[in-house]
Amino acid sequence: EHFVDPTDKSHPKFETVANLQVQLYTATNQMSGESARFVRLGDAVSSKLINNETLGYFIGRIYLFMTKVGIDKNRLRFRQ
Repeated sequence: EHFVDPTDKSHPKFETVANLQVQLYTATNQMSGESARFVRLGDAVSSKLINNETLGYFIGRIYLFMTKVGIDKNRLRFRQ
């Protein structure tokens, strides 16, 4: 569980994961029947595909953990 200031959702360590390419399955992709696509976390946050840096940071940390324990990055996707 993580509590965030609702007026400032930036994260001091976001830059450590901003360059990760993660597979995102956006609501738009889901509704139109398109496939998930790889997106850099920094780009996803700046385009508001991911709502804020704090959420982006924890998605990045989860991605790093999952790939470190052996999950194939091509079989790992995040729905948004």
